[in-house]
Amino acid sequence: MRGGLEPDRVRALLAALLRSELLGTTAGSQVGASLAMGAVFQAAVGLGVGALLYLGLPARELAIAGMALVAVLTALLLGPDAGQIAAAADDERLQALPASAASLRTARFLHAASYVILGTSGAAIPMAVFVAFAAESLAAGPLFVLAASAQTLVFALSIGSLDSLLQRTRAGALLRPLVSIGAGAFLVFVLLIGIRPLPDLIRWMSENASTISALPFTWFASMALLTADATDTIRIAAAWGALAMIASAALALLAAKLARRSSGQQLHRASPTRGVLRRLASEAERATFDFTLVLVSREQDRALRAGPIFAFPLALLLLGAAMEDPRERRLFLHIALFVSNAYLPAACQLLARSKDSKARWIFDTAPTHALNHGRDGIFKASILFLFIPFVGSMLAADAWANGAEHALLHALPLASVALCVLDRGVQSLPDPFPGGQEPGRFGINAGEGILGLAFLLTGVGFLEVRIVTHPIHAIAWAAAVSIALAFVRRRRGAAAL
Repeated sequence: MRGGLEPDRVRALLAALLRSELLGTTAGSQVGASLAMGAVFQAAVGLGVGALLYLGLPARELAIAGMALVAVLTALLLGPDAGQIAAAADDERLQALPASAASLRTARFLHAASYVILGTSGAAIPMAVFVAFAAESLAAGPLFVLAASAQTLVFALSIGSLDSLLQRTRAGALLRPLVSIGAGAFLVFVLLIGIRPLPDLIRWMSENASTISALPFTWFASMALLTADATDTIRIAAAWGALAMIASAALALLAAKLARRSSGQQLHRASPTRGVLRRLASEAERATFDFTLVLVSREQDRALRAGPIFAFPLALLLLGAAMEDPRERRLFLHIALFVSNAYLPAACQLLARSKDSKARWIFDTAPTHALNHGRDGIFKASILFLFIPFVGSMLAADAWANGAEHALLHALPLASVALCVLDRGVQSLPDPFPGGQEPGRFGINAGEGILGLAFLLTGVGFLEVRIVTHPIHAIAWAAAVSIALAFVRRRRGAAAL
């Protein structure tokens, strides 16, 4: 249908979309529970940290610090789902409905706006109360919540639109994970770098006033203070925030227009590394090996979903690189390199869900003996698209901060440990077939085990830095870990037969 706006159908569509968002679309769905628990976590952190900031900061500095905190907490809660607000493709659930195009677009817009407000308010409301008291302005509270929602929308539109533009070309597709991870790492880095000078935050913010004024957090924080004795600085920053909103909306429209002209999805192309790994995969493993690589290349939001997972470890590396004491910096970065591996199992969970989940029927009809090798094929495919980029980026960060000699010395130990953690992550998948579950957010327990694994890897990092002081030690370490991994995999394969 191509008629005008239909208010009744818009209301019905919006209600259905919100019920789907909060309650899920299938029995046992944990989407709503995940969003609700995330909002409670946001509120608890916002209340605790906001109280500390309120005791030591005046209104403007409190609003800026609070807006930065809200940005980080919201990004961690919404993650890649926020980027889908600017998704260029039409929602498949709406395409066949008897409603006009204007009604469908309006319902999707209102749904996106409601989703942003729900995902932001958990952290924004506690901070808004503190900002209102500090500014002695009743209007500053609601304005802070609205400005925080606008900040989330700008972030979602900008990142989602940029991702939509990049995926149109093969060269741009290679940059998608970097853009997503870089944006998340920047947010977490801002939070971590602000925690360090917390006892003397006012002085630290005044010393870095020019840098802080250039950050988007300052622009949107200024919007909340427009009714509370606004200075020229606040008005200028608020104007930049309004300009950012207009620019992000224009970028989203451009991305949607270009995406409609796109020739379609690009599948994973052959490469020398893929050819080597495929030859190492057995005949029974090649089905899930090829299927996993095709799945990864077809899922257009998968790069965005990797961003929040690796944002924290990358931010740790940035924080360590900013340390002034060389000895402290070297040790901190070395431990962070090993601890970052704890996020690999969470990255493996990206393979559990797919919009093409019904394609798993081909595996359900496979011979029983072939099913035992499903995870092995996924594991070897994960080496190509997850292990190599992850270890390569970690070693590049190590070489940049500690020098190429240090990175080369610890490359093999780090790679061997990462391979073990990756194997653990693949084994923890709920299904031995890639993309076998309906699309949706991670379940409540998706990140279960990360903290314990991080503590274990911290000990491994301390042990490795003391043992590995010579290339021979590095080779011996990597050989021992690799032999242990091969033994575990062999025993697992024998038990499955």
